[in-house]
Amino acid sequence: MYGDAPQLRDAVTSGRGARPRRGQQRGCSAAIAMRLESRGRNLKPCPATSSRYSRTTRLVRQAKEIPLIKSSAVAVSIVVPTYNRAALLRRQLMCLVDQQAGSPNFQVVVADDGSSDGTGELVKTFSDRLDIAYHFHEDDGFRAALTRNAGARLASGEVLVFLDAGALVGPGFVQAHATVHAELAAPAVVLGYTYGFRPWDPFVELEGILARSSPAEVVERYGDHPQFQDMRLPLFESVEFDLRELFTPWTQYWTVNMSVRREDFWRVGGFDESYVGWGGEDVELGFRLHRAGFTPIVSSDAWAIESPHFRDQQANDVSNRRNAWRLWRSHPEPVSEMYSSALSQGRWNPSLEVEYRRLVAGDKSTADDAVDALLSHYIRGCKAAQLSAPRTLALGVTGRSAALRARVGAVTDEWLLAGYDEEARRVADGVRNLYAIGIRTPLDVGSVDLVIASPRLAHLWPRWGDDIAAESRRLGAVLVTPEGTVLQ
Repeated sequence: MYGDAPQLRDAVTSGRGARPRRGQQRGCSAAIAMRLESRGRNLKPCPATSSRYSRTTRLVRQAKEIPLIKSSAVAVSIVVPTYNRAALLRRQLMCLVDQQAGSPNFQVVVADDGSSDGTGELVKTFSDRLDIAYHFHEDDGFRAALTRNAGARLASGEVLVFLDAGALVGPGFVQAHATVHAELAAPAVVLGYTYGFRPWDPFVELEGILARSSPAEVVERYGDHPQFQDMRLPLFESVEFDLRELFTPWTQYWTVNMSVRREDFWRVGGFDESYVGWGGEDVELGFRLHRAGFTPIVSSDAWAIESPHFRDQQANDVSNRRNAWRLWRSHPEPVSEMYSSALSQGRWNPSLEVEYRRLVAGDKSTADDAVDALLSHYIRGCKAAQLSAPRTLALGVTGRSAALRARVGAVTDEWLLAGYDEEARRVADGVRNLYAIGIRTPLDVGSVDLVIASPRLAHLWPRWGDDIAAESRRLGAVLVTPEGTVLQ
């Protein structure tokens, strides 16, 4: 995907093989940064924060905020959202106290989502050892997005590091995050490698191991243990840790251990505070960071270990699926159709990355006969369903919308065209031209009578045909499949 990928990987990757190598990744050189900038990777201006944040913003302003020490020339602010994890938080803060000599000035912001376990009192006990601030708002359910934003508003550092409560870090953690951002002029999102982060396949012995050893000792001894690895490692390895080789890197932007520049974070709007319940808010932020041109970097030097703790993973999965379609509603386009549908159903085999690559590759390899096929499907659908001049949605109109529009005028003026290539993105107006596959559309129930699928969707039909058929039923429309089968 990138002509100079081998050279770039040396600058932006942290290691290869069964375990990421530490001590090599030090951000990008000035030459690499200049090449990235020359490719147009500078951050594009983003619109001001949406009005949907106004109510939750007021809640944050009314909440209790206690800046325990005023920051001076802070380079990094570490935002830790928490809820009733005082015991885990205590050891985490001790790790931050023990950052190596010469680390950049840093601030810790503990953002409390309504704890009742003495978290605020614990934070005060660290006020003589850390530049630390505390935000508290009343418990009103799981509100990770609002809580992280509240912490970020108290932050004074140039770089924001989002770190889950209880994640134990090494002595070079702050230095590692700061160095990447300092050496790469282009906007970047840094993903710190997170050992032990395997919610669906936990390392059951880890709690006892951490009780006996320091985090650095644990990494040294167990760094190659399969169940101790960051669950993203296979994907990282598949692209030699260069996430720019992926079409959907944003699906890996998890705020268990992630950093961005503070100015850039607010420029894209921060977290979407409409997310309530477990899951989705960090991936949605990642989507916007990706669309804004941020360079993704995996850093093994910025490692952390997720502390074992109780989680109701079944309830979390239910919540995550409940939030699934929020991404599509905020960013309606083909890749979010795929993501939201897969997440809502818990269907990840094959992965979104594989499916989206298949979409792109199939579009390039399919014969350019969409116009004639769609007209044939239209006639077949009209006859089978006894429809006369039906309001029609044509799917898979990629690269041929102008030619098709010129010809269908003789048939009907009511056609809507949906495509998933760059031409479809350019001409999309939400009225007569949609940027969509057809898994989910913004159309109202009853707005079309007939849906016809181009043969260009045939390569997607085994995986997504049922979803497209369900959307056609939601619309109350007859469907003609890519093969010409009429479903009523």
